[in-house]
Amino acid sequence: MPSIDMVVMVPPSLSSLQLALLSSRPPPPSLGGEDEQAGMGDDLIVTALEEAVTAAASAAVAAADTPAPSRSPRDFLLMHERGVYTVGRILVRRSAQPSRSLSHALAFRSAHVRRLRAGIQHIRFGSALPLANWPDDLVASVGCDSTLEMPEPRAVRLALELLLAETRLERVLDAMVAQSVLALCKVCGNGWVESSEEDIRITLLVTCCLKTERVKLAMQCTTVPKPSRELVPCNVALYGTPRKFPTVKDTLWIRLRAPLEDQLRSATELILSDHNGNLHEGLTTNFFCGVPSSDGGITLQTAPMNSVLPGTLVEAVLSACAAVGVQCEQRFPRRQDSGMWAFAFLTSAGKLMQPVAQIDFRDGRFGGTSAESS
Repeated sequence: MPSIDMVVMVPPSLSSLQLALLSSRPPPPSLGGEDEQAGMGDDLIVTALEEAVTAAASAAVAAADTPAPSRSPRDFLLMHERGVYTVGRILVRRSAQPSRSLSHALAFRSAHVRRLRAGIQHIRFGSALPLANWPDDLVASVGCDSTLEMPEPRAVRLALELLLAETRLERVLDAMVAQSVLALCKVCGNGWVESSEEDIRITLLVTCCLKTERVKLAMQCTTVPKPSRELVPCNVALYGTPRKFPTVKDTLWIRLRAPLEDQLRSATELILSDHNGNLHEGLTTNFFCGVPSSDGGITLQTAPMNSVLPGTLVEAVLSACAAVGVQCEQRFPRRQDSGMWAFAFLTSAGKLMQPVAQIDFRDGRFGGTSAESS
């Protein structure tokens, strides 16, 4: 499974530019006068970022020539400092013309942008160690204490504010997606471009290097099979309590959920629930169920979006329901009502949609019975 790892170090000059824009002193002579500062400054910033992306892609292609063991998305994220991330799919389309030209698009692009924006605004960056090297007691203390923030350098926050302003984050994301496709084409060769029926999975991390006080954008790109039209049922188990900060896709959660993953056993996914029996979300999925409505139809239920991580597919499900007239409520599915559910399913970026065949209520708070889902 061919893959490349791309690391973009945001140019340190961006922090200097941000300081000039925020302070009362005039901007550097190279930025021009005050009247042209706004537009020209934006052009300089985006150009600098796009050049950094291009250089990173070239380095990734060069590194791909050296044999190395492939990393899972989890291992890729843990080898970097703590940060916010998203996982998505680049849909690759090949023309039927003899030239077999290739086009691509990041699925649910706007949802990925919103996720990254929310995460960058929420957490503070500044860990000196790769997350894999964090001691367990540090992982636990940061995960349980909302007031414990990392010592983020001011230069990092200034650069992040520049990245979030205007549409720069979107433009940088587009540049990274485009360069990753070009890089994989070079690594995989013409055969992949002309005949492969694969898409590209991306894992994008926003973090910082404390030593250099620079923002770091790390992306892993891996070829993956196109989604299957066949829905494969799965078994899930009710186990574990909800996350403390569910709306942020923080790499710290990868370490925090490790003890829960040890409890998966025969289940595909664990569903987190509170002491009232409200089902929130899976470790890496969103949970939906169908409940009978007063008019004899079915109402889809999923947890409120301010209580879970809104997966990139949730918006698509809600839009599809609206289009066909199916009522959908952002209301916690209740364990006590599971006997009435007509069906249940999971959504995720990796496997899209999976029907739930069986729910194992093994959590001691609710007994140890199982329920079938048709």
